[in-house]
Amino acid sequence: METIRKYAESSHTSIKYAVGEIDIYGNVFHNCHELYFLLNGDVEFISSYTRQTIHPGQLVLIPAGEYHQFLVHSDIQTYERCVLDVWPDFLPEDILHSILAVGKLFALPADHRIVTHIQYLIQSLSACSKEDFSCILPAVVTDILFLIKNSSRMETLSPGKLRPVSLQIMEILDAHYREPLSLEEIAGKCFLSVSSVSHIFKEDFGISIKKYILQKRMIGAQRALMAGMGSKEVSLAYGFAEYSAFYRAYKQYYGVAPSHTENEQQ
Repeated sequence: METIRKYAESSHTSIKYAVGEIDIYGNVFHNCHELYFLLNGDVEFISSYTRQTIHPGQLVLIPAGEYHQFLVHSDIQTYERCVLDVWPDFLPEDILHSILAVGKLFALPADHRIVTHIQYLIQSLSACSKEDFSCILPAVVTDILFLIKNSSRMETLSPGKLRPVSLQIMEILDAHYREPLSLEEIAGKCFLSVSSVSHIFKEDFGISIKKYILQKRMIGAQRALMAGMGSKEVSLAYGFAEYSAFYRAYKQYYGVAPSHTENEQQ
């Protein structure tokens, strides 16, 4: 099967459809909400609350800013997925919150309207002009979101189990990631050795503690810059003692300097 990648965006929404090789690596936080639908493949979903196998025909809701990644265990050439990105200002905040609160993992029957909507969007990526698709995408995404809200004919799946100590480590990191928190301090809070804390977290969540903290800081820093906070103020607020270290980390993560994001909002 050939590698296929298709992308389009419009009105605070976007669609990414791909078959085969993964083309995005590393970033496990995003500032948009994601609706991930698996069409084919053997995939393991990892987030801050679960680690479990996702099967074709299942839908995953990933709120903005939530840690997540997908590990492909089948032949990469058969891996087929569709991701809809929804920016927080696409719908009123209370409506989006009510939609994301109904559940995060769903199994959908093949004839469900959400499935047919996704198939229609995939077909339209090739069949429609860019201008026509820019009108179609937000309308279809809106209907999908309200179908999720009503939860009609959708089986909500229970999250997979994670070790209590893994969840404890995650809670500590989420509460203190802006602070200069050392591995020794984390280990002490969990009554474990530094090596045990590092190994358990990496084994269950698929990411090192250091990388998790850095990427969580980056997603928060971008939000703060977009909200109008100055880059030097953001640097201090997100745990960087020196602005130069923040500058290097931000540019490596986003490909632009913090001032670029800051100036875009002015």
